[in-house]
Amino acid sequence: MRKLLCLILTLVIFMSFSGCAAKYINVAIPNEKNKEIECPQFIGMTLEEVQRHELYVENVLEFKFEYVKSDKYDVNVICEQSFSAGKKLISGDAITLYVSMGKTHTVVVPDVSGKTESYAKVELESHGFTIAIKEIPHDEVEAGLVIETDPMHGTHWAEGAEITVYISTGKPAKMIKIPNLVGLNKDVAIKDIEDAGLVAVVVERNLAPNEHTSKGKVIAQEPNAGSSELVPEGTEVKIYISTGITDYDIE
Repeated sequence: MRKLLCLILTLVIFMSFSGCAAKYINVAIPNEKNKEIECPQFIGMTLEEVQRHELYVENVLEFKFEYVKSDKYDVNVICEQSFSAGKKLISGDAITLYVSMGKTHTVVVPDVSGKTESYAKVELESHGFTIAIKEIPHDEVEAGLVIETDPMHGTHWAEGAEITVYISTGKPAKMIKIPNLVGLNKDVAIKDIEDAGLVAVVVERNLAPNEHTSKGKVIAQEPNAGSSELVPEGTEVKIYISTGITDYDIE
């Protein structure tokens, strides 16, 4: 009976100690969600610089933006912040940054992505902006449609300022190496050209005195094979097919 009581008492002491230890461990392990952060100085930074800041990129703080007029700061520059630089914050805290609209009147850039160039031009000019067009290839946006604008839509931008509109030219052209076709039969050469994504142009001609190519075979080609230069898909490849007749110079 005495041994049993000793065993029970030992278990009670062990469990009590384990509970205390667990509490101690829980307190000792830092919680990443409650990590203390020193508030940076955002005033003077541009909106784009803030959006590249690690606290913004990694969602350490909740960022809110409000646009205000300012005689001191240029458009899209942070002119105020809800917490002063150096203040201790906890990860997850919300901070409000006040973005300057500048001295001049600003207008919100409209969303013209996916629209035609002519529509985008009319829409942006109706908001008081000037337009610069740049054409670039794009895998997903159909040729002739707007990919994006710079600055992006939703940005407060000075009335009369320039907006760059990026227009898609469609998917980038696939670049292909010209196959060697000389000596092949006409039909085989045409198939090789078309299989490569190129366009065959066939020209029949007589042989020069120094040529000995059989009738129906490729004498020469343009562009030549073996060139390190690649050509876009759809490029024409001209092949010269032997008639089997030799031309001799007549004095």
